[in-house]
Amino acid sequence: MKLNKKTIIIILIILTIIIFLILGFLYYKNQQIKKLKLEEEQKMLLLEKFEERAKKVREVIIKPQSPKLTGFRYEPLTQEKCDEKQGEEKIKCLDFLKADEASQKDDYNLCKEITDDEIQYYCVMKFVRRDNDIEICEAISEHHWKEACVHYIAFIMNKPELCEYDKEKEVNMYEFERKECMGPLLAYNYAAVGDVEACKKIDILEYSNLCFERIINNFDRDCTKFKKKEDQITCENIILYETALDTKNIALCNLIINETRKKVCINFITIGPDSDADNDGLFDHKELWFNTDPFNSDTDGDGISDGDELKKYHINPLAKDTDGDGLTDGEEKLFNTHPHLKDTDGDGVSDKDYVLEKVNQIDTDNDGLTDIEELEYNADPNNPDTDGDGYSDGDEVKNGYNPNGEGELSN
Repeated sequence: MKLNKKTIIIILIILTIIIFLILGFLYYKNQQIKKLKLEEEQKMLLLEKFEERAKKVREVIIKPQSPKLTGFRYEPLTQEKCDEKQGEEKIKCLDFLKADEASQKDDYNLCKEITDDEIQYYCVMKFVRRDNDIEICEAISEHHWKEACVHYIAFIMNKPELCEYDKEKEVNMYEFERKECMGPLLAYNYAAVGDVEACKKIDILEYSNLCFERIINNFDRDCTKFKKKEDQITCENIILYETALDTKNIALCNLIINETRKKVCINFITIGPDSDADNDGLFDHKELWFNTDPFNSDTDGDGISDGDELKKYHINPLAKDTDGDGLTDGEEKLFNTHPHLKDTDGDGVSDKDYVLEKVNQIDTDNDGLTDIEELEYNADPNNPDTDGDGYSDGDEVKNGYNPNGEGELSN
């Protein structure tokens, strides 16, 4: 079959288009490969810079430890001196004596015999700081002090995986505490490579601020080195704030753009460092650091003051529901469930379901109807005879009558 000229031209055009499409696809794939390779090279370079910087940070933080332990107290204690004391003073004296003995005999297991949680912690930490051995933390009895020990080792050794140490040991460290353990690690690591955006994403208490301020120091406190204008302004506010407090200069406070920081700055200078505007038990300048509101005693609105959340219950003052079980921290306190655990008693029933079941059984006015049922029948849960007809709401419903009015219940 002989092709005419027009047909040949059409075939050539189609072939040309196909060739261009193939070449275009190959070019696109080649560019993608180059892009991936470039990203990988940049990633490796970033990691190298991070390792170099992180090493320097650790060298600054970690002071050389003496291979020998010194005594726990500067003044030597004896059994006779402790026997001269009474009550709590005697108990503490004996605890200090035991801590000295642990140091002298180089045996951290002796710290286990100490009854005071804080003294026991410092006794154990002498060995932890010298040996950088997380296993020694097991000698600490009290949960939060043991948690602090684990946090210290994870940070000093720059090993995030140590924040999971408790899982392996089946020690009950809670999810919020794991995040808190990760906080300083993330802050120092992100700051080491100058990753401002990553710093902002740290949502654990004070560690986003710690990260940002370390970057400021790494930039030699030169705010123009920040790429974004908003970060430059934040940097300037922080430096103005710190300088104002150091020099007690209110005029510098008034230059701060952020109103909350400005007010805290003025209060610090005029009232003093113990200024607590919202009376929540946290000083105003501490609230800035922890990202809580210095002028709102309950920043997350869970019914527990910021001070109690941090100091008493060790829960997140920036989240209504620390453990994410559907109950606010305030509700957990009310119903005596644990704000760090989704299933406090470990029976397979979540705290929320347990509370709902408990609430469903409450009969405030003892009329035979639970409070939930009273609401379903439009009755008053605080009045055993809502309609005042002489019959209890429970009896009326049981017999098919309306507890809040005349007549029978409608189906």
